[in-house]
Amino acid sequence: MMIAIVGCTKPPTTITGPADTKVVAVDPWPILAATIRRQSDVGTIRQGLNQFAADASANAADVSIPNLPATALQSLVDRFRPSDTDRREIESKAFTSLDPNYIAECMYFRDVVRSLDVGGLPLDKQASIGFAWVCRNVYLQQWLLGQTQEGIVYAPPVPPSYVLRRGYGTGFERTYVFLALLQQMGFDAGFIGVTGREEAPETAIVDNKIAKGPFWAVGVLVGKDVLLFDPWRGEPLPGPGGKGIGTLAQVKANLDQLKPWIEDKSKPWDVKLEDVKTSTVYLSAPFSALSMRMKLLEEKCQADIGVALDTDLDSVASRFAVSLGTPPSYWGPPVKTSTHCYTRVLASFLPAEEGGNDRATGSMQLYLRLTKIEPIPLAVYVPPAELTAKEATTRLQLYFGGWFVEKFVDPAPREKIQRGQFGEAIKILVERELQSSMARERIRVNAQSEPLIREWCQTANETYNTLSRARLSTNRLADLPLAEAKVEEFWKSRPAAIQAITDTSIASVGLAESAYLLAVCKHEQAERSQVRYQKASLAGAEKMQQRALTLAQDSWNVANDAWQRYDAHSAVFAKAMPERKAHIQQLKQRAATLAADPNSDK
Repeated sequence: MMIAIVGCTKPPTTITGPADTKVVAVDPWPILAATIRRQSDVGTIRQGLNQFAADASANAADVSIPNLPATALQSLVDRFRPSDTDRREIESKAFTSLDPNYIAECMYFRDVVRSLDVGGLPLDKQASIGFAWVCRNVYLQQWLLGQTQEGIVYAPPVPPSYVLRRGYGTGFERTYVFLALLQQMGFDAGFIGVTGREEAPETAIVDNKIAKGPFWAVGVLVGKDVLLFDPWRGEPLPGPGGKGIGTLAQVKANLDQLKPWIEDKSKPWDVKLEDVKTSTVYLSAPFSALSMRMKLLEEKCQADIGVALDTDLDSVASRFAVSLGTPPSYWGPPVKTSTHCYTRVLASFLPAEEGGNDRATGSMQLYLRLTKIEPIPLAVYVPPAELTAKEATTRLQLYFGGWFVEKFVDPAPREKIQRGQFGEAIKILVERELQSSMARERIRVNAQSEPLIREWCQTANETYNTLSRARLSTNRLADLPLAEAKVEEFWKSRPAAIQAITDTSIASVGLAESAYLLAVCKHEQAERSQVRYQKASLAGAEKMQQRALTLAQDSWNVANDAWQRYDAHSAVFAKAMPERKAHIQQLKQRAATLAADPNSDK
């Protein structure tokens, strides 16, 4: 039997079987591509991959994925020392349970790149715009998991798309996000660190604080130059005379080029100059990106979904070698040293039911904590002052948390903004703003709210005191069920009071979060207008340039106005989120500066 393998856009082939039986072989590649193009969430992609496997099996179509060549596999083993689990991810000829997550993450960043729309600008400018986007969308803050007798427990790095959804991260997590973005932008890139860091873990704890770790910059290959970006500082390294972007060759040859940073007392640069001298490029890639199935999927469906899934490390290394004059190094420490390095961070973060390797349960599971608990700003929740029953307070916090997740986490307006889906994000946020305003209005016009809440709190305190006594009662088996039933009856019997309490807690928080995200959205729209102005300036057409300048200035005025409107609500989060407050100040300053003159963008 002869079977033709066809691409995504070609029609199905006909396979002639024995006894003149004709079997139509359905090519599953275009079906899979259409599924991913239509909806790029993990669940839909998983369904598409399952359907792909079923179609391939049922129709006997030859969609076999070739083996990874033995020499290529050995190179990967030598470079990254994969565990048995890692190797299965690399070598599998069938799509794995982790693949939907990896593909969805790539699609996330593909959408970001399309929104940035930097095509036509010089490559160094494209990389710089991408880096600035990362720093705008990931403000610097460490994720603290708790505290033990040994000290503070810091979370390890999480996958790039989850850093974006969270909205903050460490400088090292910014490197992950930037590398994932550069993959979709078509740049070769790597970590910059001192030679000999191959075994270094992804984070280091120094004096009970999370330190910079094994690397100090990201290097982006543009022509024969390796441009340097510092995710911790949030700036490209300075070029000669403080102009342009510094390259690895430049700073190694002339450390004085870094003098502006070294002498900056307000923002000290904590990299040792001897480390700069002995630094090189470290290449890395998600293990999924090194598999033959991702290579084939990208080849078959590139025209349909336009996403970069495969990483050809040999080719990347060859291009870097031309610039460096020597082969680059590789970073992928063994799992016993580093569970959340770039090669395996997605698998290590996700639980088994999501296709990952994390076997933790309950609140110890990072995925659950990041997606369901961490987004809730409990620090700004204020329970009624008269309420002393801790269990009742906890239950109200759960109501508040459920409301916040429903309104601001799923569906996530932040993700829509990052993907460039500004219209959808604005629609959601305006609705959330209206709902919060209505809650505030209900509080204002209802004169009975305060006495109603006071009476509810008094009854709650008495009801939970009865429950506490029942737990200690000598007749516990008889008293406790009755007390528990009274508690449930209490919560069901006073909907008006609970509504008043809920309105009090959500009104200010909802208005503040809506205003913040609307300002972020307007700011990102202004950044896009700024890019269009830069393109028009390069084109040289005076009328086009003037029109783009006007649109950019108008957009920055809108963004500046949105930040001013947020000021009216900013006190809600100011004390609870000081890092976000500082980040907002930087964005506000940029918006105000460019609203005055878009040409002041450096």
